[in-house]
Amino acid sequence: DSIAYHLPHAASYAQTGQIRAIRYTDYAWLTGLYPATSELFHALGIVLMGNDVLSPGLNLIWLALTLLAAWCLGSVRGLGATSMLAAALVMATPMMFDSNAGTADNDLLGVFLVMAALALWMRTADMPTTDMRAYGGGSIIAAVAAGLALSVKPNLLGTVAALTLAAIALTPGGRRRSAAGWLIG
Repeated sequence: DSIAYHLPHAASYAQTGQIRAIRYTDYAWLTGLYPATSELFHALGIVLMGNDVLSPGLNLIWLALTLLAAWCLGSVRGLGATSMLAAALVMATPMMFDSNAGTADNDLLGVFLVMAALALWMRTADMPTTDMRAYGGGSIIAAVAAGLALSVKPNLLGTVAALTLAAIALTPGGRRRSAAGWLIG
């Protein structure tokens, strides 16, 4: 995928400065219509260095941020180290380790954004009911992270929808309508 469309899109962004054009870089014409949020980061690395040498480093950044999000997710319940270890085990599976480690694939960024959305929502869910302004702000940031996950990989739609429905369902009754508005809006 990196050779077929991830890096060609990033290189085209870096060379032309144009991000709105549809780029057909593969025999499968639909790849030109895929979202390319992660490719923008790789394009920035190409602009800075003149080549794609920073792409593996970007994956390490996404990995570190994923582990941080996992720690934040677990620390809400006092299990920060355990949840970070669980995320590290998932990130060390052959699918992530062998095929994504030194490439421009966007799986790591998608996983990070979903984990960040979940961690932000859990932090927000523990806020007292009297602090609705902070609750709304936290919900908006969690929803933005979830929306960015969709802009990276559309097949995360089921995961993001499940997270949104769970967030709404697990919100206390008096705040459920407000939570739905903040998360869906």
